[in-house]
Order: sequence, then structure tokens, then C-alpha cells
Amino acid sequence: MEYVEPVLGIANCLGTPAYKYLQYHRKLNDYVRNFKRTRDELNCKMEDIELQLKAELLRPLGKIPKKGVENWLKAVKEMIREAQVVENKVGNGRYLCRACNGKLVDEKTREMKEFLDNAPNASEGLTMDGPSAGLLLPTSELDGEEAVRNEIWACLMQEEVNAALTNEDTCMDGFLSRAMNGYAKMMVRKRIIKITQLTSNVLALTNDYSSSQILH
Repeated sequence: MEYVEPVLGIANCLGTPAYKYLQYHRKLNDYVRNFKRTRDELNCKMEDIELQLKAELLRPLGKIPKKGVENWLKAVKEMIREAQVVENKVGNGRYLCRACNGKLVDEKTREMKEFLDNAPNASEGLTMDGPSAGLLLPTSELDGEEAVRNEIWACLMQEEVNAALTNEDTCMDGFLSRAMNGYAKMMVRKRIIKITQLTSNVLALTNDYSSSQILH
């Protein structure tokens, strides 16, 4: 069985054109050097992609890797493992034919170069928004402002507004929530003062109009 693989390798080379066969035989060392250089370049590219991907996942919450990036990383790891197997076979002299070794190394080199050409474009980002990214909840600041508006409206709808026409502090008694903060109280006070002024103006105009009607 130990001779089956070398024999199959030689048989595979028989279909190679004579000129290419001689080129593989004579320039095996050149093919091996190109193979190792491409393998190292692919390995570095994979490590760079992995590092950038980790960095992008740490910055904004809710990000996930792009599917194409995940698929490329998975496939390139398998390719590097295959390249290591090829290097071991050639280095251990498991093939009897130099030309067969040259062909094997050249084919694997071409495959690795395709992976380099199709590597993810790091400048375009390696992550995307996760499924829940479009369902972001309002910030606490916006929530607080909305709560203030609701409480102001509730206050204005209560009877305390009538008392506030003479004393704007009276309306503050209508807020029983312990969560009521200084900002909310300030907003209420401003609204009450404005209502007081508007109400006073309306009453004054009404009185003037009534007086003028009586005189006429």
C-alpha cells in the first residue's frame, strides 16, 4: 500500500503536456518557494482579517460578522490545512516523481491565490447590524423627557391648576411620584407660570370687553 499513492501521482502526471512536465521537473524548487510564499501571505491575510473582525465586534454593540467573511475564514483555514499536507508530502519525498510534486505544488498555489483575490475588503467593514439592531430602545434621556411631558400634562389636567393661578408652587403638590426630579419640577413651574400669564391676560380682556358692553 505504501507504493499506491506514488504510482497514482505518476499516473496523474502522464496527462500533462511534455513541456509542462519538464518545467515541473526542472523548476520544482521555484514552485515550492512560490508555494510557501503564497501560503505565508494567505496565513497573514487570514490573521489580519480575524484581528480586525474581533476589533469591530468589540466597538459597537449588536454587530455580527458578515456571512461572506465567516465563510471565507472557514474556507481559508481548510485551505491552509490542505497546503500543510501538500508541504509535508513534498518534503518527505512521498512522491517519486519531481514533476508530480511540482504539479501538486503549483495547483495548490493557484488555489491559495484565488483565496487572496477573493479576501474580504477590510475597508468596507467586516461586520453588520444584528437582527435586533433596528429595534433599539429610546435612550434614557428621551425616556425622561417623555415622562416629564406626561406628568406635566397630568398636572395641567388636575384641579391644582386653578390654585396655581394665584400661586404656581401649588401645582407641585399634585406630583406624588418619588421619581420626580428637579428638572421635571422646573419644567412644570415654567408651564404653570406661562399658563398663569395667559389666563390673566384672557381674564383682563374679558373684563374689559364686559365693561365696554355694559357702558354701551
